[in-house]
Amino acid sequence: MKHLSCCTFPSGAVARNRSRVLHKIFSHILCVLYLGCQSKELPIAKDRQGRPEIHYTCVYRASRRWEADGCIAAIFAGSVRKFHGDGLLDISVIHGDGMTTARQVYHERRGSKPM
Repeated sequence: MKHLSCCTFPSGAVARNRSRVLHKIFSHILCVLYLGCQSKELPIAKDRQGRPEIHYTCVYRASRRWEADGCIAAIFAGSVRKFHGDGLLDISVIHGDGMTTARQVYHERRGSKPM
């Protein structure tokens, strides 16, 4: 999460453990990117009172802020560099349009077109 340290914590979010909340937000952003779904369709766990542990708008705001700050690009470049250096970069799972197989299957099951 070192690349996210340059970014501000989403306003309005109250948390005891900032790192844990940032990790949850980032995990939800990865889910959105991987599946190609909208933030409001995320499978967000509920707390004991039945409320979502994090609101989907917090995930959306954080993704927009981190994209504008260049954090997402830094994470992507760092991971590609690391995978390439370790010989683990496998481009055979990416389709010509940049879509992953999981995202394609997700949209086929929903009957929607990927963006």
